[in-house]
Amino acid sequence: MKEQDYSFISTPYPIDRKLYKYYSNAEYAVDCIKKRRIHLDDPKTFNDPFDATFSCPRYTSFDYDEDVGKTIENLIEYVISIPKGKQTVHTPQILKHLLNYQANLNSATVIQPKNKTISDILTGAKEKAFSDEEFYDTINDGFIETKRVMHLNCKISCFSEVWDSILMWSYYANCHRGVCVEFDLSRLDYTDTLNRNIIDNISRVHYTPVRADLLSSNNDNTTFNFLTTKADVWSHEHEWRLICESNNDFLPFDCISKVIIGANFDVNAPKYQELFKAVNTYEDLTIHKCMLSSEKYQIELKSIYDSSMYSYFIAHSKKGNDKVEVNIA
Repeated sequence: MKEQDYSFISTPYPIDRKLYKYYSNAEYAVDCIKKRRIHLDDPKTFNDPFDATFSCPRYTSFDYDEDVGKTIENLIEYVISIPKGKQTVHTPQILKHLLNYQANLNSATVIQPKNKTISDILTGAKEKAFSDEEFYDTINDGFIETKRVMHLNCKISCFSEVWDSILMWSYYANCHRGVCVEFDLSRLDYTDTLNRNIIDNISRVHYTPVRADLLSSNNDNTTFNFLTTKADVWSHEHEWRLICESNNDFLPFDCISKVIIGANFDVNAPKYQELFKAVNTYEDLTIHKCMLSSEKYQIELKSIYDSSMYSYFIAHSKKGNDKVEVNIA
C-alpha cells in the first residue's frame, strides 16, 4: 500500500496526545498489533444514526409557501458549504446576491413578500450575470459532492483520548472483556509521506446539539464538518478521527506504545496467548490489565509484562509446549 492509495479529506487539528482504540474482539487487536495497521470503517456501520449523515435538503425547487427569509438563510449556508473545487464562476455572485437580498429583507422598511420563489428573487436583480439554471446547478453541485463523500469510498478510523472510560469499555470492548491499544503518533516517521498525511490530517471530533451542516462556517472544509461533528451526548468519548477516501480496508499505522486488556479479560483463554505472541514482535511494548479500584468507580492499571519476558517464559516452558501460563493475581 502506498500513500497514493489514500486521499485524506478531514479537518485537521494539531495532535499533542496519545490516542486509544477499543477492540471488542481480541483477534482484531492481534491483527492491529501484529500487522501494524488499523481498520478503516464504513461510516454507514456506525451505531449512532446521526453520525456522518447530512441533513440539509437538496434544493431543486423553491416555489413553496415557507418563510422566504428562512429559505434564503438556508441557501446562504448551503452555498457557503460548497467546496471551492466544486464552485462555479458564478458562485460568488450568487452568494453576494443572496446576502444582499437577505439584508434588504431584514430591513424595517421592506415588507417581506409572501409566496415568493427564488426564481422571482433572481429575476428581480438589477444585474444578473447568471441564469436560473446556473443557480440550481451550483447548489446541486455542492449537494452531489457531499453525497459523494458520504456514499462512495469515505472511510473512518476512530480513536479516543482516554483509555479508562467505563462506558467505552462497556459498549466498545465487549463489557470489559476486550482490548484497548495505545498509539503514540510521535513514533511515526514524519519523513514518510503517508505518515505525514496521517499526522497532518487527524481530526478532533466536536460535539454540539445542532446538526453540523446547519452551522455556518466559511471555509473549504465546511462540507466535511458533518464527518467530524457528533451530538453532545457523546462528548465523553473525546473522539479523534482519520478520514480518507480509499479502496483499502486497512491503513498502515506503526506507532503502538501500550496494550491494555479489560478487567474481565480471560487470560487463560487461547486468545490471550495470541495477543501475547503479537506483543512479542515489538522490542519495547508492554501489556497492562485494568483493575477495578477498591475505593472509587474508576479503572486502574496493573502491569503484567513487557515483551522481553515472553522469551524467558518460552525458554522455561516444557519442551514442545509453547503455552505460557501467566499469573497476574
